[in-house]
Amino acid sequence: MKKILLLLFAAFAFCGCATRSIPLAPSALENFRGKTIICAVPPPPSFEAMHGGKSLLGRAVGGLAQTIKGDQLIRDSQTQDPAKAIGSELAGELAAAYNLTVLPPLQRGQSKACNADLVLETRTTYWGFCYFLTDWKRYFVTYRSAIRLIDPKTGTCLAAGEVLVDSRDYAKPLSYEELADNQADGLKAELKTAQEKSASEFRQKILRPGFLRGAGDNR
Repeated sequence: MKKILLLLFAAFAFCGCATRSIPLAPSALENFRGKTIICAVPPPPSFEAMHGGKSLLGRAVGGLAQTIKGDQLIRDSQTQDPAKAIGSELAGELAAAYNLTVLPPLQRGQSKACNADLVLETRTTYWGFCYFLTDWKRYFVTYRSAIRLIDPKTGTCLAAGEVLVDSRDYAKPLSYEELADNQADGLKAELKTAQEKSASEFRQKILRPGFLRGAGDNR
């Protein structure tokens, strides 16, 4: 089991934006009722803060500077990776539907200690903000995440999917100051919305068949 889980983590780390969509089959969790589930959240990638005023530095130099500035913004403002909350919410719902016990989240480097019957991996695959090409003083936030529900004993992927949330689809453009000032309150609000939208889409498109079966049988 230890080797299987380590290989799964390695594969997930390199899957990037290529996560294949696998909806949870209605009967997939029948044999897991009353067992355990754990969340695993690999470290997120660097946060890309695409600042309009520095774009002319070029992609190679400018991109590095934007990544460094983005990571500093995330660190200084103590902005949380949305994948943690997404995983906690979805694991809790699966636990309620199938009478599972949620174990403490799996931390980095602890894969060998995992004895859970199910592992729910949630990963941020991209997060950042960028200026509008038509207005360099206004910005939008992009967040992309992926999930996989795994049977670690066999290495079977029971469900998987990826969601992209773009604030251009639902929110007004913000200035850099509105995003970054006051401990990045504006950015945190946008990421909170992205978190909620991502969890909802994972629930409806990837996990919903399993939720319906679990809830139906428990009535």
